[in-house]
Formats: sequence, C-alpha cells, structure tokens
Amino acid sequence: MVGSEMVPSSGQIPMLLAFARRLRHALAASCHRHRWLFAATLGYIAICSVILAHFGRLGALDLTMYTRVMPIAGAILASVACLRLFYALALARPARPILFLIRHIRAGFSAERLANAVPILLVLPPFMSVFTSMKNLLPVLNPYHWDPRLAAWDRALHFGIDPWRLLQPVVGHVWATAALGWLYQIWFLFIVGAWFILAFGTARPRLRMQYLIASVLAWAVIGTFAAIMLSSGGPVYYGRLVGGPDPFAPLMAYLADVHSTTILYPIDAQKYLWDNYVAAHKAIGSGISAMPSMHVAAATMFAFLLRGWHRTLGRLGFVYLGLIMVASVHLGWHYAIDGYVSLATAALLWKATGWIVGRMPEFAETERLPAAQPLPA
Repeated sequence: MVGSEMVPSSGQIPMLLAFARRLRHALAASCHRHRWLFAATLGYIAICSVILAHFGRLGALDLTMYTRVMPIAGAILASVACLRLFYALALARPARPILFLIRHIRAGFSAERLANAVPILLVLPPFMSVFTSMKNLLPVLNPYHWDPRLAAWDRALHFGIDPWRLLQPVVGHVWATAALGWLYQIWFLFIVGAWFILAFGTARPRLRMQYLIASVLAWAVIGTFAAIMLSSGGPVYYGRLVGGPDPFAPLMAYLADVHSTTILYPIDAQKYLWDNYVAAHKAIGSGISAMPSMHVAAATMFAFLLRGWHRTLGRLGFVYLGLIMVASVHLGWHYAIDGYVSLATAALLWKATGWIVGRMPEFAETERLPAAQPLPA
C-alpha cells in the first residue's frame, strides 16, 4: 500500500515529464546567462593554481572545503523559507490554506528558480574553498611585512594620530563596542544570505548578475591578489608579527576588558584565527589578512545591491557600510586605510561589472526601479 502511494499516477507522469523538459531548457539558458560568472570563477582558480605551482604548494589547494557546510546552509535556507511561507499564510489568511501553501511551494520550486540556483551552487563552494586556501598560504607566498608601513601611513593620513584613538572618545564605551562587535559578526549572515537568496531569485536579473560577478571579482582581486601583494596582519596582531613597541596594545587591552564584562565576539574570532595560524591549520573561515579589508569590500557590494532594489534600502546599506568601517578600526581588525582602499576598489569593480553586464544581450534593457515602487514579494 505504501509502495503504491509512492508511484506517480498516470495523470502525474505527463506533468513530471513537462517539468523535466522545462527544467532542461531552463538549465541550458541559465548556464549561458551565467557564463561570465563561470569564467571569472574558473579564471580565479586557474591563476591561483599557477601561483601555488610556482611556489611548489599546488597540493595545498583545496576545492572541497566548503562543500561540508552546504547541507547546513541548505537547512538554514529551508528554515527561513518555511518561516516566510507561514508568515505569508498568516498575513493572507486564505480560505483554503492547504491549497495556498501548495501554490506557494510550487512557485518557489519552479523550473526557472531551480535552474537559476544551479550555477551558484556549483560555483560557490569551490570558489570559497580556493579563497580560504590562498588566505592561509598568504604568509608563505609573501610573509607579513606591510604592517609598520600601513600603520605609519594611517597615522600620517589622520593628522599624526592613530585612527583608533580618534574613534575611542566616540565609541569607546562598553555598550557601543559590544554593538559594533555584533554588527561586525552578522556581516557574514548578510553576505551569505544575499548569495543564497539571489541564487533562487528571478527578479531584477541584471542587478542580480552584476552583484554575483562583482562579488566574485572582489573576493578574487581584493581578498586574494591585493592581499598577497600587501601582506599584513592588522592592528590586532601587530605586536606578535612586528615586535617592538605596539601602538595598538592599549586598544587591545581595552577590548579584552570589554570582553571580560560582556560577550565580544571578535575577540573569540581573533583568537580562532591566530590559533589556526600558529598551528598552520586550514579551517573554514581561517586565514589572516588585513589590507585590503574584505569586510568593507563585501559590505560595499551589499550596499550597492540594496540601492539597486530600493533607495531606502540603499541608505540603510550604506549606513551599515559606515558602521563596518568604524568597527573594523575600533575592534582592531584593520587599519583605516584598509577600508579606504577596499571601498574605492569595490566601487570600481561594481562599475566595471555593470558595464560588462549591461552589454550582454540578455541584460541589454536598463532596469530602473522607482524609489516609490514597493519591494518584490
């Protein structure tokens, strides 16, 4: 009896076959649309392979590290989708709730949405695995030596005063530091969430593609190649990497004091990175690099994405970007100049990617969303 229920009925088979045909055609079209994303990812992996082969470290290139977190990410995404579904149900209060849920689920798993997601799910795990591999090998490829120079430039640029000292009277309070620490940590949820939401999204295709390609280029250009050339550990590790007088020791003492009275997540993250660095252990999210700041670069891309959706959201995105820049200095992660360089470079990459995507035939029409238009469901 159970087995018979599992077998599709004669009426369902044509529907399944039609869905399979739509999915096949949608996949072919999706792979074509994402060709620049594939090219950027494969080009990045190829360049990294050449660099590591030159240093005799090609065996350290890991393509599968982040495949282990995909089931967890999928479970989180499914939970969020369920919450959104039941929220829509509570808001609409339909006369036939079961039919309402079935229609929404079918819309969510349309052939177009699934086909849109496949290239992202294929690209993201190996790309981030290679990124983390390169970040962990940074001190091998170019040992940390830029910190004294960056600290001096930072000081000279800010009237002879370390930027963290300028910020201390404003945000040097337990509650402000804890809030900035929390905002700095949830950055990861925003960035990864944007990737997964856009993966299954079908609205605003040109803006979606611009964000995906620009993000890949930012992680590659800013997070890998520029980081190798400007190899630095950041203020938090200055005393351990440079030696001698540490101009950031008072800042780190203040942060440790805050951590002793409340939860300050960046302190635990900083310890995690240092422990992995000392043990030469490669793990998810590991690797030390300060200049340029990927936190600022990714937050910049996120702000541009939000601005493309709606003007008000864009304002919130740029406010969050400003808070990330302040937090990166106040929490000892970065020199202020790290953020300035990342902001300028990310803006250039966003502009260049927009130019490229705008000249792709399938995205030729300019998308403009009036400020007063409501957000898509």
